[in-house]
Amino acid sequence: MHALDHPLCEPTKDSAAGRTMVEHFALDVKAGPRDVLKQVAAAFTRIPYENLTKIIKFAEFGSAVAARRGPEEVLCDHVALGAGGTCFSLTAALLHVVRWLGFRAEPVLADRRYGPDTHCAMQVWIGERPHLVDPGYLIVRPLPLVSSGELRVPTPFNELLLSAREDGSKVDLFTLQSGRRTYRLTYRTSPVDAGEFLRAWDG
Repeated sequence: MHALDHPLCEPTKDSAAGRTMVEHFALDVKAGPRDVLKQVAAAFTRIPYENLTKIIKFAEFGSAVAARRGPEEVLCDHVALGAGGTCFSLTAALLHVVRWLGFRAEPVLADRRYGPDTHCAMQVWIGERPHLVDPGYLIVRPLPLVSSGELRVPTPFNELLLSAREDGSKVDLFTLQSGRRTYRLTYRTSPVDAGEFLRAWDG
């Protein structure tokens, strides 16, 4: 199936989305693995989180499935129009590019206060260890996914706190600002398959 029909299809060597990403953001793909990932993740900070493009496409086609915006559409629209996407379309695009660059990467789902599986992110393996990247929440530096304890990450806006649940199956995300700890969402630590991801995307 073509990537335009199924946004989580494995990228082909001649992926237009991959080429667009490398050329538009002038990525140095010959750098070391961590440096390449940092470049890709940093580039995604320049692609805005928005849902207007989804709303417009849904109004045009009338179904959630038809309103999905795949990696090529997201990246080409960004280059041409400055458009962005929702957490699902941004994660699918990032996942596509990272896989095209040769990394092992899988999608994960997350729960927010208003419902389960309402957010998503990506795990990418560096060596034998999974790392979290979440373009929808601007976690763009690959963070080691904690299976126990906590990990604090300073950002220009606040401090992020990843806190593992006791059984290691989920990780809670908090923001810390002026001594105040605010719950944001909960990631699953187990990757989901394409069917689960698309179900959540269309939900």
